[in-house]
Amino acid sequence: MSRIYAITAICYLHSTLTASLITCSAGARTLLCILPFLFGTLTARAQSAAEEPFATVITPDFGAVTWERLVAAESEPHNWLSYSGTHSSQRFSKLDVIDRYNVNQLEMKWAYQIPVIDRAETVPLVVDGIMFITEAPSNVVAVDARTGREYWRFDYQIPDDIRICCGRNNRGVALLGETLFMSTLDAHLVAIDARTGNLLWDVTVADYKAGYSKTAAPLIVKDKVITGIAGGEYGIRGFIDAYDAKTGELAWRTYAIPVRVSLAMITGQETLGRLAAQQHGSQALTMPIST
Repeated sequence: MSRIYAITAICYLHSTLTASLITCSAGARTLLCILPFLFGTLTARAQSAAEEPFATVITPDFGAVTWERLVAAESEPHNWLSYSGTHSSQRFSKLDVIDRYNVNQLEMKWAYQIPVIDRAETVPLVVDGIMFITEAPSNVVAVDARTGREYWRFDYQIPDDIRICCGRNNRGVALLGETLFMSTLDAHLVAIDARTGNLLWDVTVADYKAGYSKTAAPLIVKDKVITGIAGGEYGIRGFIDAYDAKTGELAWRTYAIPVRVSLAMITGQETLGRLAAQQHGSQALTMPIST
């Protein structure tokens, strides 16, 4: 509407001044030469302003998802605060409005079209009416769970030379406070402001050129972000990490197979066994399933 009002006002100004200048002196009429330029410039600016993308839409307020809230997630079944719903990882909902007697009466209220035609293996989070959905390859969007209206989206740029075995996908995010945590296909861990979709920090977990990748949703334990690694098809050495949720600093790392547990136990070739364990010590769990 602002574009229409702006162009209408410029047209009115042009016609009014033109009519007035007809009765003015020759010197005043020289201003008429400027009017086409003025009209074109202002019109272009009005059109340009109208075509600029809207500023980031901030989500409505939602209660900060504290560690205590995550532990007691079973007490709010209307929300889905983590990848498996609760830290027991049972994925069981206590909601009872829909049952076997009325399930055949369900009908679609809205549909959100994922813009990328690729794999969809995500588990959305739902927090106080806001739904967070990840998309392939490593993107996340916030929508109104009641209407499907998009609030914001975060698109992560993936290198062209990543090595993945089984398609581009992302399985979900973790949430602590008002911050989302997401794994990326190029083996990064990123923190995103859940209110605005702005990137807060980005850390490299491993070298994607060596076959490492990440697709699974992280797990929150107190003030730490727990996350695994993928890439077993390329002989990577698996591990599980813990990162500081505020800074992204690595707190600790544990490998799937310790150096001393190696092929030497079977072959007696201790040196070769230790080297193999260090370089290709199996894939870790992509996500710890419970605490």
